[in-house]
Amino acid sequence: MSQGRLVMYVGTMFGGKSHALLFHVDLHSWDKRIKAFIPAIDSRDDRDAIVTHSGRSYPATRISDPVQIKDELADIRIGQGEYPSILLIDEAHMFGQSLVGVVLEQVSKGMEVVCGGLTVDYRGVPFDVVTTLMAFADVIKVYRATCKACHEQASRYNARLVEDERRIVPGGEGVYEPQCYRCFHRGEGDK
Repeated sequence: MSQGRLVMYVGTMFGGKSHALLFHVDLHSWDKRIKAFIPAIDSRDDRDAIVTHSGRSYPATRISDPVQIKDELADIRIGQGEYPSILLIDEAHMFGQSLVGVVLEQVSKGMEVVCGGLTVDYRGVPFDVVTTLMAFADVIKVYRATCKACHEQASRYNARLVEDERRIVPGGEGVYEPQCYRCFHRGEGDK
């Protein structure tokens, strides 16, 4: 059994996290045993795929509960299909804490699990599921965009441009914008 590992691609919106996931696929293009998952609540694109802002995509299964990952993998084993060696999970912040147990179980079974997600919400509050996964990660890569307000590097903030009290509101450009610490706390980029 090979040793599993957890890779985390985290940072701001528009920083290139999904692009990094697809680059990971490119690096392992020789290995066709890659299985990807995305949250069902992510309504930004109707394709069942990890999709970058530039339009690149990779087929993925939509799930509403991380336990469905285990179910999908069990179905592959029962059907005698090719069991994945790499598991991709995009938008990890949209899942609850139960994702942590599922991910760590797969890593303990020798699988490489690669997750992408935001570190903080629109208020600057950390997503517990992402910070917990980062605590167990073998590799953490942070991706940052340019602050839309002052054009400096956006450290970690995602300013929401629309009124909505829900913590998770799927959206892209026009709904969120990356901001640096100074502009986020000054409210410069709020519309």
